[in-house]
Amino acid sequence: DDVFLVGAWHLMPQIGALIRTEFGLLTAHHPDLTVSAGIALVGQKYPLYRAAADAHDALDHAKEYENKALDRKKDAISFLEEVYPWHANDWHGFTYVQQWANTLTAAGKTHEREFPMALLSVLMSLETTRRIEHKADPNAKVGSYVWTGMYQLYRMRDQYKKKEQLEIQQLIVSIINELQGTYFERLPALGVAARWAHLTLRRSSEV
Repeated sequence: DDVFLVGAWHLMPQIGALIRTEFGLLTAHHPDLTVSAGIALVGQKYPLYRAAADAHDALDHAKEYENKALDRKKDAISFLEEVYPWHANDWHGFTYVQQWANTLTAAGKTHEREFPMALLSVLMSLETTRRIEHKADPNAKVGSYVWTGMYQLYRMRDQYKKKEQLEIQQLIVSIINELQGTYFERLPALGVAARWAHLTLRRSSEV
């Protein structure tokens, strides 16, 4: 009952989500019948057997998923070293990450010259800092990434306000609102979305 697929990295999450959707229809969304997925990003010259092993490790990571607050186990996807449940319609789920990745990517392509790649770097850097600080003190509710992040994002917002780049300014404000509204609990998801968008935009520019 396992499937191993090789393809363009940016299509794999979409294919996984499609398989999960079709499986849910087939099983009438039975809670005990689940699908987990693990995605490994590798280069073209990377040995296939090692790619399969990396994907299997990611799959094991997804199968370990458990959220007691949401009463959910497994039925998740591991992508870019983070695990999210498929079926959560709120910010806990993969759909939230995918939507933000699409939003950031679209903004980068539409405003290619004006788009601040630094915005993606800030989100990725803040998430890295959060991981390090959380590992050092798992019980800490907030860390330096909160006030550092607010300073950097507000400063970037003001810069684009002066440049009269309204759409980019609104994008930055929407990110600030997402983070402030949950005391930065959404930072891990936004960090993954930023990595996803950064990879997409970077590789698009290389073509």
